[in-house]
Amino acid sequence: MELEDLKKSWHTLDNKLQQAHVTDEQQLVQLIAGHKADTHRSIRRLATWQRISMWLSVLIIIPICLSLVQASPWGSSGNVIAIFYMATLLVGMVWDYTTLRLLMRIKIDEMPVIEVATQMARYRRWIRNEIYVGCVWFLIFVGLQYWHLHIYDKPWGGQFFFFLFLIGICVILVYLFYKKVVYKHLNEIDKNVDELKDICTE
Repeated sequence: MELEDLKKSWHTLDNKLQQAHVTDEQQLVQLIAGHKADTHRSIRRLATWQRISMWLSVLIIIPICLSLVQASPWGSSGNVIAIFYMATLLVGMVWDYTTLRLLMRIKIDEMPVIEVATQMARYRRWIRNEIYVGCVWFLIFVGLQYWHLHIYDKPWGGQFFFFLFLIGICVILVYLFYKKVVYKHLNEIDKNVDELKDICTE
């Protein structure tokens, strides 16, 4: 009788352990799926912002170039500014397309976690270089505007406020777009990828 009771107790304990094991596996699968879904969502949002940026560039720069060309005689500073804007648009479209391609190559459901982390590190370096290139572009832009608008003829106070105004706009745009949008999603992706690496190495 004691042997039968012992067998029943052992059998009950074994069932509970198996159920606990299944539950742990299910929780692990759900945890991995949740991190992958969050990462995929952040990547999709970054890609959406990248596409919006490309179309906004087209919609803003082309009308400005047309108005500058129509309002300025040939060879004037207005034409130089228009050429600079068009070159910016062409180079920017190629750059944005490359950025989008780098982002869309990251297949969270198909790649190993280490490969995803490597691709994200490459994308983060690309974004950092984009900020550096943007700063160089901004300096050229300020110089051209300084020349085109004859700011050098204005008093020192007017020149100071001109530079202060442009720098303020640049800082605000960089802060809003990169800090509040791009790096917010990048940090979220990195967090999810790190947690996936921890889960996969346990």
